[in-house]
Amino acid sequence: YRGSESTFSDLKVDHYAYSAASLSIDLGFLELDDIRTTTFDPSGSITGLEVLSMIRRMQESFRSEF
Repeated sequence: YRGSESTFSDLKVDHYAYSAASLSIDLGFLELDDIRTTTFDPSGSITGLEVLSMIRRMQESFRSEF
């Protein structure tokens, strides 16, 4: 994600967490705080329910079916 234009209004490309945030959004693990303004809010808080939802999505993405 380096060298690309920032897709977040509040997170610049040179921020240490930009690549991780972009990848997490692309994989569907995280969601934008406000989709209309493309705000990510890297300093914001999240609820326990949101964390459990993220963990569940990660588990499902790593689950392999035979």
